[in-house]
Amino acid sequence: MPTYYGYGGYYVGGVSLVCGLIFLYLAFKLLKDLQIPAAKKLMYGSFFYLPVVQLMFLFDFIGKVK
Repeated sequence: MPTYYGYGGYYVGGVSLVCGLIFLYLAFKLLKDLQIPAAKKLMYGSFFYLPVVQLMFLFDFIGKVK
């Protein structure tokens, strides 16, 4: 969506898509298992997902400024 609406480039879209699919997989795994280890994996996945996507927006913005 960010690439479609012009908020980010193709790298942002690709990284967001890959990270989002991994996060979605972890969420469905938690929904299926309903166990503490699956919840921890989802929590740690969010610790990875959010900064990576935000850093991609930052790097894309810095690349456009130059």
